[in-house]
Amino acid sequence: MFNTKHLTNSTTPVVVLIVLLFYGPTPFVMLYLFAFCLMVVSVATQQCSFNDDDISARWQVSGDELTIEFVNKQIANNKWTGIGFGPSMENLEVVVVKIEDNKPSLVTGFTSGYGPPSLDSNANVVSSLLQFNSNQLTFRFTRPLNSNGARKHSLEECQKWNFVKEGEVENGEIGSHSASPSSISFISSSPLNSEGEVRKHKNKPTAVTVCPKQCRELFQNRDVLRNPVPQKAIYNNHQSSRFDGLH
Repeated sequence: MFNTKHLTNSTTPVVVLIVLLFYGPTPFVMLYLFAFCLMVVSVATQQCSFNDDDISARWQVSGDELTIEFVNKQIANNKWTGIGFGPSMENLEVVVVKIEDNKPSLVTGFTSGYGPPSLDSNANVVSSLLQFNSNQLTFRFTRPLNSNGARKHSLEECQKWNFVKEGEVENGEIGSHSASPSSISFISSSPLNSEGEVRKHKNKPTAVTVCPKQCRELFQNRDVLRNPVPQKAIYNNHQSSRFDGLH
């Protein structure tokens, strides 16, 4: 009877009232309304993007590949940014980008406690974009949705992603954060010390629970400041030439 594509939790009571007024509380109508509410809740709980002031990210799944794009509109030289995946800060898979001499570099690693993460000798994700220009950092990478890397970490099921607001670099290694994080976290700007080492972040990260398998639609909307990806520019997570010159 209704198209639920553009409905949210805020519109659900209105739709329920209209249906009851027109059709009455018959068993069929009540069953339909129950199914309708379940669909709306399911749509509303999909988390396929993240925005927090100067930081934004979005992700999509195609086949067995997960593509994540991260934008930091205000990050200076000698700072770092990144992403952590996992239930707690004791056991995270991390993807970090640090900027030294105005050049970004991407590394991956893991945490085994509350101390700094251990870095991989080679990144276990495939970088398709890594650009730093006028204090804006944009990077995009792809990894398998299921088991990945030496630690066989999987992102198939719903789990917390950790977006850390700030951290620091010490002796070339990523330090631990100074404030306890919330549920999910991406890593935003963090200063590097004089030796180009990552220090612990200062601010408490934001929490989000993500179910990547729900995010199978191509990026549809474009915001050149927060999300500089043109409509349908990713096909099977392979970079399109339409990305060129956008940043």
